[in-house]
Amino acid sequence: MIPISLNLINKKVLVIGGGNVALRKVKEFINCGAIITIIAKNINDEFKTLEVKIIKKQYEKNDISNFFLIYAATSSIEVNNQIIKDANEKNILCGSATYNKNVSFYSMSKYQNENILLGLSTYQKLPY
Repeated sequence: MIPISLNLINKKVLVIGGGNVALRKVKEFINCGAIITIIAKNINDEFKTLEVKIIKKQYEKNDISNFFLIYAATSSIEVNNQIIKDANEKNILCGSATYNKNVSFYSMSKYQNENILLGLSTYQKLPY
């Protein structure tokens, strides 16, 4: 792994999952200027207050085409693992809310102000 910061301004980001973890990630991606699509059968009501595209359905492999980055945040480890596998086959950056050594990136805890961005990774072992 190499620590990097991604510029997500106007990048298409897909979050698969509609729960609290997905909501937290979506808010982070919005703050980075990303264009967000969410795919989930069940959606936290707070998503409806955000500027995102919501598609209420179960994940299918062809859903991931044309995205810069994907984040798997379903409640199923098996589905998250399948999303990672599908993204890797298409060379699309992919992270996950559940541990998987094959992800493209790990999310990091961060501290940020106008002069500094500090990131800390515990390799998906709950950095809080």
